[in-house]
Amino acid sequence: MSFSTPYNKICHLFYILGHLFGEPCPNGLRVKKHITHQEIADLLGIHRVTVSKIVNDLHKKGVIKLSSNWLLSY
Repeated sequence: MSFSTPYNKICHLFYILGHLFGEPCPNGLRVKKHITHQEIADLLGIHRVTVSKIVNDLHKKGVIKLSSNWLLSY
């Protein structure tokens, strides 16, 4: 399955991580799997800088919250 844009690729990866490793919490799912921006970039074949920009955008939009673990809001 191909996801055309880096934004879509990252969102799809977070969706998968949420289903595989997410634990329900009051605000969404907490993902206790540590993954770096570089690891995301390597997995998806995109630049780390692009990953960082998209993750920051998702954070600003309230889709994810950044802490020691990822928090995916829904």
